[in-house]
Amino acid sequence: MDILGLVVFCALFIGVMTVSAQLSQHGLVLNGGLGKVDSERNMLGVRFDNIDYKVGLALGYRLRFNKPEPKSFHYDLDVNFGVKGARVENWGMDYEINEDGTYPAYSGYTGAGYHYTSIGFTANYMLIRNFSLGLGVEPLYFFKGHYSEIKNSYDVPVVARIAYNFKIAEIGISGKYGLVNVFEMDYLKSGRIREIQLSLFIPFKTK
Repeated sequence: MDILGLVVFCALFIGVMTVSAQLSQHGLVLNGGLGKVDSERNMLGVRFDNIDYKVGLALGYRLRFNKPEPKSFHYDLDVNFGVKGARVENWGMDYEINEDGTYPAYSGYTGAGYHYTSIGFTANYMLIRNFSLGLGVEPLYFFKGHYSEIKNSYDVPVVARIAYNFKIAEIGISGKYGLVNVFEMDYLKSGRIREIQLSLFIPFKTK
């Protein structure tokens, strides 16, 4: 299955899961967190290319659904707009040899902001009162960024979340693991994004 097909499949899956559900809450979602993109070193231990992922921020809107049965489950559908900030490092080796027999290295650093929009879906189980565990997916599309490094504009992160509901707001921690190699550089080991995010859900309506 290609990337576009995977995104379409996820969108259809989300639609089917929410058709028969009942809307119970909706409101703003604020997300922020840190992440990592793996880099590779050569045999001398010198890192040539690296994307140092600094921070991810997003503003979204959440629809929360409850099915009649089982009551211990609820389903969240989020629409987000965000940016992933990174520092891109490019390393190289000069051909001239130093007096000690080593090759002098040079590097360059540039800041990068990768803007995206996403639709996330999680199925959540209320483990104990107000404390829930969730699992889902978040198909996203990068619509603005440094495209010399972008290999695929689509990604489909798997999402695992824990959250506690304080009634007036819900605080959650999510781990996200991208399934697609988003970035492409000469010495990049993997272009998949891994991150952990803190989220704040502020509902406007409670059923």
